[in-house]
Amino acid sequence: MDSKFDGSQREPREIDVATVRKSMHVSIIEGSFALQYMSLTTSTILVGFLLALGASASQIGLAAALPLLGGIFQPLGSELIRRMNGWRKGICVGGVVVDSALWLVTIAICIVLPPSSALIVALLVLALQQIAINPSALAWTSWVSDLIPPDVRGRFFSRRNFVIFGLGAITAVIAGQFIDRVGHNEIWSFLAAFAVGVVARSISAWFLTKQPEPFPAEHDSSSLISRMITPFRDPMYRKYLNFTVWWEFSFYLASPFFAVYMLQSLEVSFGTVAVFAGLTTVANLLTQRYWGRLSDRFGNQQVLRLTCLILTLEPLIWLFARNSGPGFVLIGVLHILGGAASGGMLLANANLMMGLAPLRDQTSFFAIRGATRGVFASAGPILGGVLLDQVFGPILSVPTFLGSGFALLFLIAFVFRSLGWFVLQTVREPIARPHMHPSVLLSEFARSPNLTQGFSPLLQAFFVTSDLDDDTIEEAIRKAQAGEERADSRHYAP
Repeated sequence: MDSKFDGSQREPREIDVATVRKSMHVSIIEGSFALQYMSLTTSTILVGFLLALGASASQIGLAAALPLLGGIFQPLGSELIRRMNGWRKGICVGGVVVDSALWLVTIAICIVLPPSSALIVALLVLALQQIAINPSALAWTSWVSDLIPPDVRGRFFSRRNFVIFGLGAITAVIAGQFIDRVGHNEIWSFLAAFAVGVVARSISAWFLTKQPEPFPAEHDSSSLISRMITPFRDPMYRKYLNFTVWWEFSFYLASPFFAVYMLQSLEVSFGTVAVFAGLTTVANLLTQRYWGRLSDRFGNQQVLRLTCLILTLEPLIWLFARNSGPGFVLIGVLHILGGAASGGMLLANANLMMGLAPLRDQTSFFAIRGATRGVFASAGPILGGVLLDQVFGPILSVPTFLGSGFALLFLIAFVFRSLGWFVLQTVREPIARPHMHPSVLLSEFARSPNLTQGFSPLLQAFFVTSDLDDDTIEEAIRKAQAGEERADSRHYAP
């Protein structure tokens, strides 16, 4: 029989420093292999693979939308967790295994079918993967939010991201250079990258089995519909969902097509595009500790406001990109700024979501956010692809000052991102934080990793350092447990 949660009794949720410490170490190693898998099966590699199969802009947009649309399966993950009495490890590991195994199907069909047929099947397999990976992702989010106390999440996840994105960048650059040397129209070079990615994901799944799960997620026995309605009744979470709708749609309206624009319109080589992608990741990882400290000190909403402002300007600046001269240098600058800002945005956004979701049945809040994000984010690249293929192409068949349909799409994306940034101003956090002055941004940045530190920041991420020692973790656990007792009486910062 399912366990019940009636608000008056609570199963023991005690956790100690040793468990948190082990969780941190295992999560960093597991995430390193998971990011290698993602580097070899998504982003530039996936776009190049689909173009080699003959995909159109609309099909590229669909491929970018499918992982986002898969968020609608996160409520399924919430129901599976309830049926498993709150235990999440099996759901998480099982989804990861199925997701990676389906890549073997894609590899096989590309060997036996012609490119046009293989493209259709590859898109279908990509859709099937979302049924497996999204409930798994929800289980992981709920699981790790219980393992890592809120007061150290910013610093831990910034450190974790520093390591995994660093290794991911190296993997992506090596794979990109390999594919470029072989010839990016040679489909087998992409299949080799996918095969290595599957191996990395298998290792990641093994480390997930070693991750502690000291207690199950809290849940209730109400109906699925009732639990899915609850997040919309929370006033501040509803405002957060409103921001999610605006931002995710506008972000993905243009971002999946930056690489396509470089490859097709600017005629940049695939290897160079991979290097630019590597720059994005390097900028992301070098600023992780910076964003982590700001997030813990000033709150996630303020970090989100700053990073989303930078990303709002991104598509507008792309209008000035060229394949030579200052415009070519600008592409590198865009990737560096975009990587730094997106790293802070993802970190702060995930932590803000965890902070706004109450302890009771938090998986429902995570699931609704995932489903909402999935529906509207997936609409972005689908609409962007249709606009490029069916609308902007005919309109801009005669040269204009915009130059191409890509430029018009980027301009529209800038307008929508601006609207999303204004909606963000209505979101508040449960805990008041000091105002983040511009002078603080510079002083904190001066403390961030730099080239003179060599490999020390990378090595420190695996070991105890002064800002995440046992005393700090123990204090964070104590505050988290005290916060659970006040979970039903939250107030939001003005």
